[in-house]
Amino acid sequence: MKTHFTKRMIDHMTPTAVRQTFTDDGHRGLTLIVYPSGVKTFYLTKKFRGRVHRTPLGRYPELSLAAAKSKASHLQLQYDAGLDPNEARRQARAELTLDEFFTVYYEEHCLRKNRRPDVARDNYARYLSPALGRLPLSHIHRDDIRHIMKRLAERGATRTANTSHTLIRAMLNKALAWDYLQTGKNPAQFIERYPERIRRRVLMTEELPRFHAALEKEPSEVNRDAIRLLLYTGARSHNVLAMRWAEIDLERGAWSIPQTKNGEPHVIVLTDQAVAILRRRKRYRESLFVLPGTGKSGHLEHLNKAWHRLLDQAGIDDLRIHDLRRTMGTQLANLGANQAQIQ
Repeated sequence: MKTHFTKRMIDHMTPTAVRQTFTDDGHRGLTLIVYPSGVKTFYLTKKFRGRVHRTPLGRYPELSLAAAKSKASHLQLQYDAGLDPNEARRQARAELTLDEFFTVYYEEHCLRKNRRPDVARDNYARYLSPALGRLPLSHIHRDDIRHIMKRLAERGATRTANTSHTLIRAMLNKALAWDYLQTGKNPAQFIERYPERIRRRVLMTEELPRFHAALEKEPSEVNRDAIRLLLYTGARSHNVLAMRWAEIDLERGAWSIPQTKNGEPHVIVLTDQAVAILRRRKRYRESLFVLPGTGKSGHLEHLNKAWHRLLDQAGIDDLRIHDLRRTMGTQLANLGANQAQIQ
């Protein structure tokens, strides 16, 4: 669709179920693609040597409209001089470090394909970047990856070791497919993974009084309510943190989750405790989200610090936020509540 690009017009573009492509009628070849995820990316579209080339310029609003026009003009000059900027970029790709390539991988793959790109971003920053981030792609060897996995496994984090292996293997496969890695082989292939122990930890009956007493001392009300909703709904933390008022029917006592881990919608019958929390919060409603936050998402994004404060205060070890889901199933009789899925 050809249109006249303005900042106001781009700001008001809304995503649809399919990606939308717009071209600027005032700047030769400048293209904007709006992806279903809401990501807006500028490209230069140019027919060169009989083929249509689409060169990424950057994401909006990180790259402003004025900057996109400037970059597009610069690339147009290279094309007009008979040079292919994409070929020049391909020649430089072999020099990327793993950190530099992750930026490409995150924007070109995670944001488009992953339901939760933040998980890949956080896992990379925590487990792979410190040891491998500064290495050029061609300098990463199988023993480097094995060393990271072994170090995690020695701390008892065998599942994390396997998760780290999955991420770097996927990254290097893309590096090969996109011509960033010229060696022709992926050093993360054929690495033996660790057997994973099934975790059975729950919040035990005798721990509940200490847990609730410590939770009362948490200084942030939104953190307190988030942890209680995790306990009383048995839902995954990312669903609870992103809960919207539009998904809640307090009269029916139901929460309609639009998309769960398997990609399907799900309806949860809310416990009396969860309904009480939601009714109280709704009286002071200040956001589209039940648990508002200060980050870009608009909702509370993590509970790491609050969770560790809570466990320290309660004197509870080896309990993860995710364990509250299993607690929901085993402790509801003690809490005097019920949970069921609406068919």
